[in-house]
Amino acid sequence: MGKTILELTVSHHPGILPQVCGLLARRGHPPEGMLYLANDGDRHGRLWLRLGAGQGVEQLRRQLEKLVDVREVRALAAESASFERLPGLLVAPVGALAPRLEADAAAD
Repeated sequence: MGKTILELTVSHHPGILPQVCGLLARRGHPPEGMLYLANDGDRHGRLWLRLGAGQGVEQLRRQLEKLVDVREVRALAAESASFERLPGLLVAPVGALAPRLEADAAAD
């Protein structure tokens, strides 16, 4: 099985990343990559997780959906433009990142 990218829409608060990463660690799915952007007036954020090959990703997706602060979970193509273009985006000013990454996510 190949790599998987999950896109999560989550409540934006300081404890959301440890909450999601804790679930991943307990299930034996440490992320190979993670990208987080706040949006919607900082009430919600979007979290992209690149997971390595392994079984049980569908079960992990269902478990993530059960977290109170997770609004939506979508599986994306393993070659998501957000992760593939990240090295080039890192040289851009911080304010320029959000629109470009949002466009990449919409293209997936």
